[in-house]
Formats: sequence, structure tokens, C-alpha cells
Amino acid sequence: MDKQLNFITKQLIEQAANNINLDDIPKNREGKSYAVTINGIEYPFKYLITEAAKLAGIELTPQDFGNNANNRKGFEEATGYKCIRKVSLFYDIIQELKALLHECDSVLRNFKIHNVEIDSTWVWISDHVNKIGEENCHYEIRKINQTIYVEVHFEGTSANKQKFYNDIGDLPAELSWFKWKNYKSLRYKDGIDINDDDIAESIKEELLYIENSLGDKLRNIMDSNGNNSKPNKELISFPLNQILYGPPGTGKTYNSVKEAVRIANPDFDINQDWNTIKIEYDRLVEEKQIVFTTFHQSMNYEDFVEGIKPQEPKEEGQSVTYKIEDGIFKQIFTDISFMQIIFKLTLWRMRVVTK
Repeated sequence: MDKQLNFITKQLIEQAANNINLDDIPKNREGKSYAVTINGIEYPFKYLITEAAKLAGIELTPQDFGNNANNRKGFEEATGYKCIRKVSLFYDIIQELKALLHECDSVLRNFKIHNVEIDSTWVWISDHVNKIGEENCHYEIRKINQTIYVEVHFEGTSANKQKFYNDIGDLPAELSWFKWKNYKSLRYKDGIDINDDDIAESIKEELLYIENSLGDKLRNIMDSNGNNSKPNKELISFPLNQILYGPPGTGKTYNSVKEAVRIANPDFDINQDWNTIKIEYDRLVEEKQIVFTTFHQSMNYEDFVEGIKPQEPKEEGQSVTYKIEDGIFKQIFTDISFMQIIFKLTLWRMRVVTK
């Protein structure tokens, strides 16, 4: 269990539950994934914990911890109350998997889960070097009825699919061929029941098994295919305008740091450890290349673009004065314009010196 959750006790959780009025829980805190049942009443897992933190005098937000298997297990051991999955939506499972991969210390940390819609039943996954993840060969998580499968799909031309089948040879013990789009692809033999309490952890373990036992061979086959292996355009030409969405605690803020660095400094190796990425992020913020803001419900035009703001009197007895101040959006463009002027003046000075 995360260190910041070590304060959790059975008594504290029961006290928090007694203080919660279910009708007063904000819509965005109702929790779609996990719940805790106390005295026959179901409480949102993360909301219950944050309310308990308030009682303990601890400042804790839903973004500070995940509802991953490790935290759920620690909660159950500390309180004796079981954390149950409320719904078994494929979308929710993938959001939990994303958070889990970002927390792990294996090669999966740098895997990329492609876009998944709320009603999706499958999603592609790319490897840590962005090679496995295009049409010819990609990892895929797929839901069939009430079972989740971890697979490797071979698509594209018939010649491409045949080459993978011929060149892979003997399979690792836990993998098997299955029929897919009039040909064959691979999957981890045993599917996972969608109601498994540790389903995201199980998907992670199966994905890691496939990567460790077969990943290098797949990449070598793709290299030998030459031009038949097309780069993944999604990973090379990513949109500058992005919306990261999902339930609380699934890594939106965490990923916004990574994506901001990727956009602001394309030459930076984004596959490094989190601390190195955060140092680069802080540097870019200091140089005004990145601005972080929260679009709170109370934020308006005056805060974002320009508005008249009251000024605190300098001396007692003076009247309140008002001043037009730039909002964060306008300030960004002001800073950009100023930096461009400095750059042009520097170039001009260099030309003068060199003449």
C-alpha cells in the first residue's frame, strides 16, 4: 500500500463512513470502479479514504493515490473490509491498467496504451521502443463476453502474417495460436474473468510474460520485413492538442507532465525515469515553456484572458483601486512576444559585432 495511506485503520474508516451523507457526495466523486460495503451501505473507495484522511488531519486528494491492487489489498488488511469492483466496464479496467503500468518498475512502464472509448471492447498497446504497435504487429487487450484476453495480433498483408507464423517457431509455454481474420494470431492461453478482483494486475503479468518471452523475436522479424513494417503514425505525429480523461486516480495529471515535456522539447528522451522527466518539466516551467493551470468551475474570462482586478490599498484609509491585469492565457502570449523581441535583438547585436 502507498506510504501516504499508512494512516488507514478500521476505526478511522468506520468513523468516516458514519460522517458521510451519500446524498451529498459530488457526482465526480461517486466512484465508478471500486466500493467498500460497511454495515450494508456501499461507499466509493477513494472518497471514503479521503474523508478518513480529513479526520486524521491529513491533506489527501484522489489524485494522490490509485485504486490499484496493491492499495486495495493494503486497505483490506488494515480494515478487514473488502474493496469490491462496482462495475466491470472494459474502459475502467484499461484506465486502471494505465495507472498500474506507470507505477511499475519493469519495461511495461514505457508501454503506450492507445486510445480507448467508453464502449470499447479492445485496445492496442505499443512496446517501449514504439516498434510493436502498428498494424502488422501489435499487442492487444480484448474482451470477449465476460473474459479478457491478452494477445499479439498480426494483420496487414497475407505475406506479412505468414512470415510471422513461419519465423516465430516454437511458442513459449503459456502462448497459443488462435484464428483471427482468416489467419492466426497469438494469445495468452487462459483468459481472465472480467470480475477478477486483481484483473489489471493479471493483465499486466500476462503482458509482461509475452514481452519477456517473445518481444525481441517479434521486433527482429519486423526488422527483417524491411519496408513491409510501416511506422506507427500515431506515435510519431501526435496531436499537440490533447485531452486526457478518465476516473480520478488514473494518471491524468501524471501523464500531463510527460506529454507537456514531449511537446515542449521533442528532442528530450521521454522514455527515461520519472524523476528525470520531472526535472526537465520543472526546467521548462521555469523558462515559461510550460504553464500549468486548473480550469476550476469559478474560472472566468477575467482570470483567463484579461480583467479588472481590485488592488489592495498601500496605506490604511486609502480607497480600493482597480487595475487591468492579464489573465494566464494572455500572459503566455505576452511572454512569447517578449522572448521573440529579445531573440531578434540578440541576432541584431551578433550581426553588428561580426561586421
